[in-house]
Amino acid sequence: LVGSEMCIRDRDNIEIGVKYLSTLLDSFGLYYGICAYNAGENVVKEWMKIIPDNEISIFFDIPYRETRNYLLNVLSDYMVYKLLYPDLKLNI
Repeated sequence: LVGSEMCIRDRDNIEIGVKYLSTLLDSFGLYYGICAYNAGENVVKEWMKIIPDNEISIFFDIPYRETRNYLLNVLSDYMVYKLLYPDLKLNI
């Protein structure tokens, strides 16, 4: 399978998404990496030029409401998983 045919298979689609997210996290760090997964790499590169580099600003200064909400949802889900499965090593 190649191209779009490969993405039809759920397992392959998940694997590709995980690899892509991992690449974004390596490139942008945790918060901006999650935002890049939602809004796109080029958009986040532009935001990084204007948003102060601290954890509080990113939550208030992201121009896209959908991406702000996405970031908050991902991080809150992460915290829930940490509480539910304290022995599981979740590395993000």
